[in-house]
Amino acid sequence: MNAMDFDVALYTDAESGEEAIVYRAGPTGLCLSRQRSANPPSMPVTLPLTIDPRRVPRLTAAQAAHRLAEGWLPFVFFTDRRTRRGNLLYRRYDGDLGLIAPSEPDSSVVVRPTVLLFL
Repeated sequence: MNAMDFDVALYTDAESGEEAIVYRAGPTGLCLSRQRSANPPSMPVTLPLTIDPRRVPRLTAAQAAHRLAEGWLPFVFFTDRRTRRGNLLYRRYDGDLGLIAPSEPDSSVVVRPTVLLFL
């Protein structure tokens, strides 16, 4: 995250198989939020993490955009109502919104996040 100047990163958690984010916040400087689980990782962690105990909301991208527009938050992590996958809607540096959503699984392709931009 430091090398790419990101404040938040979406990934698929190897331990649980669910989407999760790591973001800058909390007393340790980094916070982990998983889609369904609020448990700390059972595998050793090299950096101290605060675990976000809040439930990740189930929303559409439009509902997430509305939440982001209403408040002061720089991003909204949510479970997409249609795909049931974790998505990350964030405020870009230019003021527009960006949506990061996992690709649909395909056994012949390496899964990489898809970036969609709202202009």
